[in-house]
Amino acid sequence: MKPFRLFASCLPGLEPLLDRELDELGIGARKIVPGGVEFLGHASAVMRVCLGSGIATRVLLRFERFRATRFETLRRRTSEIEWEQFLRDDEEFDVRADVSHCRLWHAGGVEERIAHGILDRLGLSVSDLRRARSVREDRDAEDVGAPSQADADSHADAASESDATLPVVRVRAQGDRFGLALDLSGAPLWRRGYRLETAKAPLREDLAHALVRVALEGCSESAESHHFGDPFCGSGTIGIEAAGLLHGMLPGRSRRFAIERTRLAVHANASDIARQLRANRTVRARVPSIVLSDRDAGAIEAARHNATRAGVASKLVIEHHALSDAPIFAVHEPAMIVTNPPYGNRVGSGDLRALYQRFGALVRRMKEPVTVALVTADARLARSTAIQLESILSTEHGGQRVRFLRTTHNHAATVTPHATRA
Repeated sequence: MKPFRLFASCLPGLEPLLDRELDELGIGARKIVPGGVEFLGHASAVMRVCLGSGIATRVLLRFERFRATRFETLRRRTSEIEWEQFLRDDEEFDVRADVSHCRLWHAGGVEERIAHGILDRLGLSVSDLRRARSVREDRDAEDVGAPSQADADSHADAASESDATLPVVRVRAQGDRFGLALDLSGAPLWRRGYRLETAKAPLREDLAHALVRVALEGCSESAESHHFGDPFCGSGTIGIEAAGLLHGMLPGRSRRFAIERTRLAVHANASDIARQLRANRTVRARVPSIVLSDRDAGAIEAARHNATRAGVASKLVIEHHALSDAPIFAVHEPAMIVTNPPYGNRVGSGDLRALYQRFGALVRRMKEPVTVALVTADARLARSTAIQLESILSTEHGGQRVRFLRTTHNHAATVTPHATRA
């Protein structure tokens, strides 16, 4: 079988990082494009990305684009795609359309015709899919008998998980040209499943993962090991992602994917592929400790609970401390400080420069080489640290543009105040 045309999407600005990650996962024939990375591969490649990528948002299987100016044409052209290779006749699917500058401007009408075109190809009717759903629901009811409230809550969670793994046909229509793709990831891949509790302005899992990678790429090669710390840890996302990455754990280890509800599942066994990926994981850096701290006691409790759900609680030290007392600043060996400090728009009010000045002073007191990587939407605040910080990339977070800044600060070097290039 010919390899599929696949696309791993990500937040804008993260494409080069995603490309390097896919290379580590053994994905070949790649091309960086705005919004992600295109590549060729079979079902096993899809599962490798779903399980092993910490930066990708979705994995899409793309079909040839076509032109349609009438709903009848749209349904017919959709029915010409070999959906029987991908979709099962006993599973539901969904259709989501994004329509722009198109004569067939009604998104609901487009979704309906696409769905009917797929059913035509599969030899099904709408009632067939509804009947399949009823059979599954009846079987579930027989398995549990009369449910208790706890059982009802469990079934609600199961229904939510079912929706999260539903295969979705995504349609993009622009200028009467239609592009169809089958979303094989299900819920966005950054939804790992552990972050059920949050603090103020949490960093999304894919952004946290990317920031840790940025820090690792800037570590001093002369140091054999680096302590890792986040003095503004919030609900612990950065530290949890770091623990998983540094200990060779797969980002998608605790969740399911839409590909498992398609005909491609037989060629993409999650257990086998996970075993292969773990065997090929390389040690990135020796980290004697991963220490997280925050001045907010509620955030610390959330971080501990999230770390437990992620299966990394034993690999983290999570403590309640003000910035000045953060344990990472007391380390007398090479260190990485990777953090998402408040930058006013989402957390805090008034002038945050004093906080950044204090952070910078604490870093500059450290006698061993320190790699600092942080996220900010305000270059002026970053300059207040008086640390030489370089802008590595820019992306989006919480509806605004943010930058990832990084430096390797050696205590013996001269630090030029306000040297941030952001």
